[in-house]
Amino acid sequence: MRLIKNLAGTVNWQQVAKRSRGYVERFSPSEREKLKDGTFDYMGLTRDYYDLATAFYEYGWGESFHFAPLYPGKPFKESLRLHETYLADRLDVQPGMQVLDIGCGIGGPLVVIAQHTSAAIVGLNNNRAQVEKARARTEAANLEPPADFIVCDYMHIDTPDASFDRAYAIESMPHATDKVQAFAEVYRILKPGGLFASYDWCVTSRFDPANADHQHIKREIMIGNALPDISLPQDVDRALAEVGFEILVNNDLAETVDTGVAWHKALGAQKFTPVDFLKTPVGQKVTAKMLWLFERIGLAPRGSHQVATILNRGADGLSAGGKLGIFTPMYFTVARKANESID
Repeated sequence: MRLIKNLAGTVNWQQVAKRSRGYVERFSPSEREKLKDGTFDYMGLTRDYYDLATAFYEYGWGESFHFAPLYPGKPFKESLRLHETYLADRLDVQPGMQVLDIGCGIGGPLVVIAQHTSAAIVGLNNNRAQVEKARARTEAANLEPPADFIVCDYMHIDTPDASFDRAYAIESMPHATDKVQAFAEVYRILKPGGLFASYDWCVTSRFDPANADHQHIKREIMIGNALPDISLPQDVDRALAEVGFEILVNNDLAETVDTGVAWHKALGAQKFTPVDFLKTPVGQKVTAKMLWLFERIGLAPRGSHQVATILNRGADGLSAGGKLGIFTPMYFTVARKANESID
């Protein structure tokens, strides 16, 4: 089974159960209190999450771990590719530019954007296992110029000031515990006049903080996707402006790009294939039961069932949030750094 093979190549089997329990514990009230004083272990949270979840993402999602407007008659992966090239075009990426992919995952979007633009792209990721997968993928693609990688936290980017012409983040900024700090680092590494584009996860104006169902959905999305919180669009705009960015574009593509197919339909079956079946509620239960059985007979690491349960909670939350219109995974911004550095 390909999922089990992916698990074996991603994380030490002896650690899965322990790390999955530790992951869930980070969402306890006492741990969440640490967000207020800056002591919350966001690096550990995201590192554990992607160590545990990458194999599942690859199995059900492919090389690009993000959402996109879905186009009728087009394969899901083509919709993802169009979402990636749309960002590159709006970012005005030109051949030879130095571009930073912030939170590059296993390199799927990086390869597409590099081939589309002929830019020199550097992938940034705090997860070494994902970087190794991304490196192998970019080498196999024979990119010209070749891609490079930085293993670090995007809240503290390990590169000199004014190093890049462009930067982008495809659904990676929701992991930031402090949007201002994250955007300040992006601002710092851009050259004067440089552009930054982002697809961010946000609750929408329809989200009611006093509605218990809305709060439950938000929490399920957070637990299932390793998020410290989920911002409002205006919070994203405010943080960009606070560090000095001029906002050129800010809109929710879930609202402004009407393809006739809701983005959250990607969480269900697009056609009748084994992988698409596993995205359905019945398929999720089948996968969880199968992993439980495989754990017992030693074909899957202990804790795999719990990881699948965590991810299913996130998927259910995302689907519910999308249906109610209280959540979007594609709040799109393009922002420009001032032409002259601000001291």
